[in-house]
Amino acid sequence: MLFTNKKGTYISPEVIYQWFQSFLNRNGLPKIKFHTLRHTSATILLANGTNIKTVSSRLGHTNLTTTNRYVHALNDADVSAAELLGNKFENAKEGQEWDKAL
Repeated sequence: MLFTNKKGTYISPEVIYQWFQSFLNRNGLPKIKFHTLRHTSATILLANGTNIKTVSSRLGHTNLTTTNRYVHALNDADVSAAELLGNKFENAKEGQEWDKAL
């Protein structure tokens, strides 16, 4: 349990869920699970150079293998980005507007 009220007792996960969904609706954001914020945090930290041990500790993982899942997702995204860029260059024709700036 992470959240408490002013008296120090735990707030029901259902209350947190309802508040979060209301927040998303009020701000025109897509519906996601509250837990998704945890995954997003880990991915952003790793993508920006935070070492895996620090991220693992923040998430409360006792084993780096658990945290390593996020690294694989970043590696997969990097491979996809490289392939996309490679395909753009392979299919490009000389003289296109973007090519003149190179």
